[in-house]
Amino acid sequence: MNLTNHARKRMQQRAIPADFVELLGCFGIEISSRHGVDKLALPSREAKQLHRRIKALANRFDQLMDGYVVLTEDNTVVTTTHGERRRARSTRNAPTNH
Repeated sequence: MNLTNHARKRMQQRAIPADFVELLGCFGIEISSRHGVDKLALPSREAKQLHRRIKALANRFDQLMDGYVVLTEDNTVVTTTHGERRRARSTRNAPTNH
């Protein structure tokens, strides 16, 4: 999302962090407005649902932070997996050939 200087200034004045603006970009609901502009907002019901999802994700974040997705050029998710840390953990307990 591109921010204008005006938007940056208002975010600073109103203590709205850039992360929240990004969150609205991902999860906000588009509301048509006058003058050819739209709003991205989180109505109360959707905000509560998102809050629950974020809390559940935060509780598992340490387990998930090495995960990643594999994408095609058109952003289709092919698969998901865990990174090197998970594989390294599973090979530590493997029998060794001494």
